[in-house]
Amino acid sequence: MNEQSSKPEKNVFENIAEQNKKMRKKLLIALVATVGVVALLITVLLVIKACQEKNDDFSLPDSYFYPTYQGDIFEYTDYLEKRPDVIYYCEDPDGYGRTTDNLDDFPLEALYLRDFLEIMMHADVDAYNNCFNEIYYKNHKRQAAFSQQMIYAAEIRFASEEKNANGERTVTYYLRYKLYENDGSLRRDVGSDAVVPMKIVLRVTPAGEISITEWATTRTK
Repeated sequence: MNEQSSKPEKNVFENIAEQNKKMRKKLLIALVATVGVVALLITVLLVIKACQEKNDDFSLPDSYFYPTYQGDIFEYTDYLEKRPDVIYYCEDPDGYGRTTDNLDDFPLEALYLRDFLEIMMHADVDAYNNCFNEIYYKNHKRQAAFSQQMIYAAEIRFASEEKNANGERTVTYYLRYKLYENDGSLRRDVGSDAVVPMKIVLRVTPAGEISITEWATTRTK
C-alpha cells in the first residue's frame, strides 16, 4: 500500500523538477539576451564617448534623418510652433539663471553666437564658413552647402574667459539646441529633437573681431 502511494508522489516531484529545469533554461536564455543588449548599448556609448573626447567626427546612420524639407522653413507651421525665435542666454556655467530677456544687452560674443544660429537657420554656407578662423581650418575642412536648419530651444551658455598676452581674449561657450526633422546635411552627430551640446571657443581680438577657433561636441553642459 505504501509502495503504490509513493509512485504518484514520485511522479509529482519529477514533474516539478522538470518544470524547474525548463524555467531555469528560459531564464538563462532571457538573461543572456539581456546581457547581450546591455553590452551592445555600452559599446555604442563607449564609441560615442571616445569620439567626443578625441573630437573625432561621429556620424549617425542615414535612418536617423528626415528627408530635406522642400520649402522655406520660416513658413513651415509645424516648425514655427516650436518657437525658433526664442533663444536663451545663461551667464552661469552651471546653467542657473538662464533668460530670454533683453538679449541685445548681453555680451558681444553671445550676440555673435545668436547670429551664428541664424546663419545656420538660413543655410548661408558662405557666412557660416567665414565664422571660423585659420586656427580652426588647420584641422577642419570648409563646410559644404547645407539645408536650412530647423533650430529651436537654443541656449547660449557662458563657460569661461581667458585674456592672452597679446591682448586677445579666448571665450568659451556651450551652445545647446534641438533640430526639428534634422536631415543630416549639417550635423550628423545628433538626431531630431535631441540635444548634443557644442563647445565653441571664440577668439576676440583687441579690435573686437570675433571668430570661432573650436567647434566640437562635448559630453558636458
